[in-house]
Amino acid sequence: MREANHRTAPRRRRRKKRGWRLLLVAGALLAAGLIWQRLSISGTTSGTVPASAAVVLGDLTVPAARAAAGLQLLPRRPVVFTWEGQEWFYSLAQLGVQLQDSGAVAVDPLRLAVALREAGAAIRAEAEPARIAVLAGEPVIIPDRPGRRLNAAMGGHMLRAALQEPAVRTVWDPAAGLPPPLRLPLPVQTVTATPTARQLLALGIRRRIASFTTRYDPEIPRGENVERAARALNGLLLRPGELFSYNASVGPVSADTGWREAYVILGGELVPGVGGGICQTATTVYGAALRAGLTVAERHPHELAVAYAEPSQDAAISPGLADLKLRNTLATGVLFQVQAGGGAVTVEIWGDAPRGLEIRVESKVVGDIGVPLRVITDPTLPPGTEIEQLPGHAGFRSEAWRTVLHQGEPVSRELLSTDVYAPSPRVIRRGPTAPGPPTPHQVGS
Repeated sequence: MREANHRTAPRRRRRKKRGWRLLLVAGALLAAGLIWQRLSISGTTSGTVPASAAVVLGDLTVPAARAAAGLQLLPRRPVVFTWEGQEWFYSLAQLGVQLQDSGAVAVDPLRLAVALREAGAAIRAEAEPARIAVLAGEPVIIPDRPGRRLNAAMGGHMLRAALQEPAVRTVWDPAAGLPPPLRLPLPVQTVTATPTARQLLALGIRRRIASFTTRYDPEIPRGENVERAARALNGLLLRPGELFSYNASVGPVSADTGWREAYVILGGELVPGVGGGICQTATTVYGAALRAGLTVAERHPHELAVAYAEPSQDAAISPGLADLKLRNTLATGVLFQVQAGGGAVTVEIWGDAPRGLEIRVESKVVGDIGVPLRVITDPTLPPGTEIEQLPGHAGFRSEAWRTVLHQGEPVSRELLSTDVYAPSPRVIRRGPTAPGPPTPHQVGS
């Protein structure tokens, strides 16, 4: 019996020591857990908060016990948008941002756009397209300049990403006040205007290929209309295959848009009308286009022959009724340089063409139309008296031909048009017919 008790005593001591060790380990683990929980709830740790003690509100980690308070403060959370040293301050509520129970972030695009309107106006800059200018007799490309504008939709994506998929999650205790501000770059988008310098360079405009000039009286209202139309057309660019419309390029012609009243041809007569003179600028464009080799899609002759152009080389314009349309069928783009002043309007067309190429345009009268007589009885004149009020002009039929030459040798010859110009009548003012001797039955009546 003694021997048995002697053997079991060491076992009891070993078991007692193991029990104490287990109690010490368990106590240490319990103490560590309590300390971690207290640190997590008080927000003094920067480490990961156990899920059992915290909730996630967007990019913020909040003690679970204060989640409700956090949700109430979140709409007032500051948001700062920055751009090149400038700052714009908002709240999540002002930007239309809502944090849903599922953790998703919703952004009202309309409220966001309205909130960012002031910032957008402050940073907005218009893009400037590239252009071609003729300097010292050479075409020079003026580079394009990019612009910028605010992209509210991009701002919505940035807000959602910052709140739903944050690069850094921040511990926040609502008891300490408002959440820390969310700082984001202002959603600025670069805007490129067309054409760009590269696009203009690809058009291959290298030299002047045609020029045409007509003359006008600069001292009358008609001259102002000629010059106004020239300004509207100067710098016009036609790409290969593109169609030009004179009416569309010049714009509405009315007194309300600043056009002057001058004489126009209507019904075979010269009568006052708004925009008189636009036909001369159109005729000058037509003359240059023919000599540049452009294709004529629409052109109308005047009813009467005009003094500033050869027969069948004029172009009549009547907004809404008659237009001048040209198509660029060349391999390169073409640039119109239109200048008017001092009684001359000149259209230059710049592009490119083979060296040694020449285009000639000639007119030919192929038939005459006599001058009609118009007699107006004028009771203020003595009987039998006649006064010529207008001398009248004969009408005629004419043709215009275009000949293409290379190194002086004809390559092609084209009939452009056959036109009829009405005569203007000779107008005579005549006094009343003198009365003859009375007839017998009139005597004594």
